[in-house]
Amino acid sequence: MKFEFDKHRDIWGPLFTGQIQQWAEQVLHPADVLIEKGQMELAVWGNEPPGIQPRGGRSFSEKGIKLHKMRQLPPDYERVKYFDYAAAEYEMAVHIFKSFVTKHSFELISNFLKPGSRVMDCACGPGYEAIAFSMMAADSEVVAVDLSSEMIRLACHNGKDHGRTNMAFFQADAANLPAWLGKKFDVVHCQLSCSYFEDLAAVAGNMHRALYDQGYVVLTEPFPNTANSASINFAKAANPYFNRLYSREDLKSVYLDAGFSDFYWKEILPGIGLSIISKL
Repeated sequence: MKFEFDKHRDIWGPLFTGQIQQWAEQVLHPADVLIEKGQMELAVWGNEPPGIQPRGGRSFSEKGIKLHKMRQLPPDYERVKYFDYAAAEYEMAVHIFKSFVTKHSFELISNFLKPGSRVMDCACGPGYEAIAFSMMAADSEVVAVDLSSEMIRLACHNGKDHGRTNMAFFQADAANLPAWLGKKFDVVHCQLSCSYFEDLAAVAGNMHRALYDQGYVVLTEPFPNTANSASINFAKAANPYFNRLYSREDLKSVYLDAGFSDFYWKEILPGIGLSIISKL
């Protein structure tokens, strides 16, 4: 919700959004066409993980879609205030860019996600990826988590608007998830959010604890290259809580240190990588 003029939200935010849309139209769209034709080679790093039998489960959504808000916001809640400001416009602003990212990430994810998988969508934003997971994991449930009050409220609204019945929505910090979400999930998903986490190591540890004894974390993130690195100043101007870009080596180091057993990474679009991180 916007209360007063803010240079990050009102000046740099629209400029950064324009840059993202331009990148989608001039880079991602042509790449999408070439990938569909089998004419673009993208990098792969590591061994594709084995499939696992999901444990599933459905308890959080048994009484229908509900929004569970925090009783007390954390002292550093201000770091998500720009997501509160822009919640209503966010999906419209990044729709073209995210449509290509989600298309190619879900093509890969669908090879690993079974109908009985219980999924947490971490830093879910307006919830559209979580909604897609709820359709893919129709025999289980999806728990959508976001720290931003406005984002999680909008995600819950969108879930209801799409008629989903196997979803629940929790306002929570990815770096400090409630203990009762521990050992409940086959898959933890997070898209385009690692750059905004203040402590990725803490997030990785919480994701590890959220999974059953076996499971996957799936991250879709931009990685440092010439074009992405050149846009960092715009990203920080739009949201001063933007932290950094992570290379595949960075992500592997952080997540293996958190207790994960293996790391697979694939470039799904120019400058965008998808990591499947195994707990086996």
